[in-house]
Amino acid sequence: MPQGAQVESFELIKAFRAAMFKFQQQGISALGDADAELRRTLVWLETEQDAYWCDQMRKRHELLERAKDALRQKTLFKDASGRPPSAVEEREAVQLAKTEPVALS
Repeated sequence: MPQGAQVESFELIKAFRAAMFKFQQQGISALGDADAELRRTLVWLETEQDAYWCDQMRKRHELLERAKDALRQKTLFKDASGRPPSAVEEREAVQLAKTEPVALS
């Protein structure tokens, strides 16, 4: 006839149970901390980052408009000899403002 597991000491079972309870409490605490961190990150993304990127878009738009205006000014007016001045730098500035990420502060 099969017999159950032989346990040498009831104290071992009590110690194991206490360790499992402690492990459970630490797990619950870690999950709570992770949940709080996720909520803080979500609030940060929904508030501060939205404003930051809107501001960056505004600055990039202004930079592009300034570059386009400089190009327009350069092509509208002629130099002292009656020829239109070179607008290579202004065209490059417009292209750069359209495509390259620029550190704006």
